Amino acid sequence: MRRSTGRFYAFCAIVFGLGLAASGYLNYYQYQRGQDHQQLDQDTIAQLKREAVIVPVASPTSSPVAAVLGAKVITVPELGITLTTLNPLGDFSYQYQQLDGLDGINITSTSLINTTTTCGPGALGRLVRQSADAKPALSATTLVKLIGSENYYYQPAKFACAKDPVTTAALKADAAIMPAILTTLSAGS
Repeated sequence: MRRSTGRFYAFCAIVFGLGLAASGYLNYYQYQRGQDHQQLDQDTIAQLKREAVIVPVASPTSSPVAAVLGAKVITVPELGITLTTLNPLGDFSYQYQQLDGLDGINITSTSLINTTTTCGPGALGRLVRQSADAKPALSATTLVKLIGSENYYYQPAKFACAKDPVTTAALKADAAIMPAILTTLSAGS
């Protein structure tokens, strides 16, 4: 009986050892695969940035002029502002929305909407107008500019609409350009 018990423990130790080795290999394989996907995303974003020829726009005046081919001035009458979009976001799109008493626009690009059905208004974030006297009502926002007695806050998107690596890379590339677009924020004419 003692001899069979010893064999049983030896067998269990071998099985446990094999299971541990297989688990370690699978963990390493998944880590490597994740690293490969992360590198692919970074390479795609870098490629999209290289393809986008962005020239800084002169300081906005009361009537900003698009200085880059494909750039255009977007007037947002609901908020009384203008923004100048730059390549590749020459197809900048927005949807006005009043939420919790705050006026704002949900930002996206027409090309994103045409690429996937899951990325609609707000895929690139939200620009919100709020009285300068009030405490910021939204979390995870960045103050973009004070115009008159109104603060304009940007709330970045969470990339939840991207379901595949191509859409995720396109969203990240467009989002990387958003700060440059937000610097062009000025009072509408």
